[in-house]
Amino acid sequence: MKKSIWLVGILLTVFLSGCGSASDSSNDAPEPNTPEPYTPEIKTLNSLTLVDATGKPLQNASVTIVSDETEEEIEDAGEIENVASLQASLISVVTTDANGQLVIDDLAPGSYTLTITVGGVTVTSTIVIQDQNADESATIAAPVVVTESDSVISLQDGEGNNTGIFASISGVIFDDEGPVSGVQIEISGGDATNGAVASDITNEEGEYTLIINVSLDKLAAMKVAKLRVIKDGYETLTVEFDPTSALAFIGKNFALEDNNGATDNLVYLENFEQLSTDAVCGSWEKQDLSYGTYGFNEGEAVAAAIAVIEEPEYMTNLWHSHEAGLDIKNAALEAGFVLLAPDDVSTGFVPNPIDQKACWYGQASGGDVGQGNFLGDLISNEVPQALSVNAVAIEEPEIIDENLDGGTSRIENGGAIVSPTIDLSNEMGPLALTFKTWWEIESVNPNENGFDLLIIETSIDGGMTWNDLARLNPLSDPESGELIRDPIPFSNRGFNRAPVWTTQEPIDISHLAEEHNVKLRFVFVTVDELFNGFRGWLLDDIKITREEGSFPHFESCDSELDECGLEELPQ
Repeated sequence: MKKSIWLVGILLTVFLSGCGSASDSSNDAPEPNTPEPYTPEIKTLNSLTLVDATGKPLQNASVTIVSDETEEEIEDAGEIENVASLQASLISVVTTDANGQLVIDDLAPGSYTLTITVGGVTVTSTIVIQDQNADESATIAAPVVVTESDSVISLQDGEGNNTGIFASISGVIFDDEGPVSGVQIEISGGDATNGAVASDITNEEGEYTLIINVSLDKLAAMKVAKLRVIKDGYETLTVEFDPTSALAFIGKNFALEDNNGATDNLVYLENFEQLSTDAVCGSWEKQDLSYGTYGFNEGEAVAAAIAVIEEPEYMTNLWHSHEAGLDIKNAALEAGFVLLAPDDVSTGFVPNPIDQKACWYGQASGGDVGQGNFLGDLISNEVPQALSVNAVAIEEPEIIDENLDGGTSRIENGGAIVSPTIDLSNEMGPLALTFKTWWEIESVNPNENGFDLLIIETSIDGGMTWNDLARLNPLSDPESGELIRDPIPFSNRGFNRAPVWTTQEPIDISHLAEEHNVKLRFVFVTVDELFNGFRGWLLDDIKITREEGSFPHFESCDSELDECGLEELPQ
């Protein structure tokens, strides 16, 4: 009996172990090779490039860098007699080369005091190297300006406070597989700065640099600024960041997340590839604007003359279809009337479209200084008939006789492109308008009430009346001390930064949902004849999407119509 029980026990053990053998072997099987998600290698900082507030390299600048912890140690030394020698031993003194570059000892993450002496001017600011820094080099924009004569102007007051908001932010943007190129990153103070004040596109190593030059009256807005990171195929990333507490933030990295094939939310697209009958860009038609549509500076002789014209006179309208491979170079640059931004490697050529065609406000040909820019009608010795009606005295502008004046037109110019009717009657919202954009205008007064205006408008009555939706101009002019800005550009990347193709932050148009007779209008107008030798405005891939918009409206479209920018279209 005992033997039978013993045999049953053995058989049961074997059976149970056999049942579990498959499970055990699977648990013991090696896991498939799954690579760890990429994280940037942490590095110390070994070199810096110093530029002024306009992006111009600071040559032969003497630089000292002191760790803030070291400064505390020096202060704690109190009355020790060798404090001076202690301080000297803890400060690195280096001099920049002709490109503004300098080599430094390995700087670990932390906060440092940076003192720069150049051209007899000394400025002091704080730089912060983030814990996750993954780049051995960085660019810092110092609060000084180098003039045309190479004299240096400080942008700090007597107490060492900056007279504007100057900062640089740099880092690496990556995903699980490594650094990602072609990522757009921008920083915005929201409504108070009219969206982004600086933007950049990452290089092949995923690296970016934002350089900020903003008026001090935007301080409150910039303290709660937002960084926006955008790339097709990834979730858009928005984080709050204060760039006002230091001159440079080095190693501000961002990890992108795949959007996992998010469903298409596209409502409308115009990529300008196919030209329709009577259209100038894709299916969009050109529309001329009459003089005075967007106002002039009070007291201008030209404005006085136009005001007495009984029939509307229309401005030169330079909107046209732009094709890839034309290799159009800005002749005003070649003539010496304007400059390229220091980081501009285009040598003055107008960029190619995103694909094969785009829409451009600028002059494609002409064989003179007006090619590749928006000078339009050039200065001549003849007073046009439209400006001499009713015997109104006109003071003709002087012929261009000196370089670096920004390029002078005979008179202002401007025009619009208008979409076909867009039926949004079946859309409930939210809705947003976005597009690819590239622009370069004057930096003398580029603000939203200034010059070279870039305006987006909407209509719900088929184009009989128009409402200003948004303007892309900054809300304040850049800070540059006594620097003459006539030949210096302002672009969609900021003051004296090279323009690049960027994606416009979505503009909310949810108020157009359920409307059946919608039109869009993009307007460029120089307002005056000065500083028009820049390359203008390019548009591509105009979209309406089912998403929330965040870019500031120019005016509230919930107000009474006469306060909402509506105007009668000149007949």
